[in-house]
Amino acid sequence: MAQAGGNQGEQAPGGLLDKTLDVGRKLLRGEADRTRRALHAEARDISSGAVFLGGAGLLALGGVSALTLSLAKVLLAHPGRAALLGLGMVGGAAGLALVGVRCLPRHPLAAVGSQVRRDLDKLDQQLT
Repeated sequence: MAQAGGNQGEQAPGGLLDKTLDVGRKLLRGEADRTRRALHAEARDISSGAVFLGGAGLLALGGVSALTLSLAKVLLAHPGRAALLGLGMVGGAAGLALVGVRCLPRHPLAAVGSQVRRDLDKLDQQLT
């Protein structure tokens, strides 16, 4: 009983460890949720960029094919139409490629990394 009265103002070592573990768990759960949301957003941006780049590749392939056919069949009545179609398709491919590149994130996971560093610093301050 004398020991219990002396330790009333102080926390037991087990209680301090439990409190520290609870704080760490809360920080990790919050960080996992933020990371999942950030990864989802970046995956959405990357997938839309990939769709545009894929469309640009297909359009460029069609444009180059049309240009090749127009050059191979010079003796046809209207080779100029095929050449214009091919140039238009290549130009469209360049535009789609530009849109696709702009959809890609500049620095993937930069926000997640900085948030992890801030959380680790916060946890380090609470532990010391």
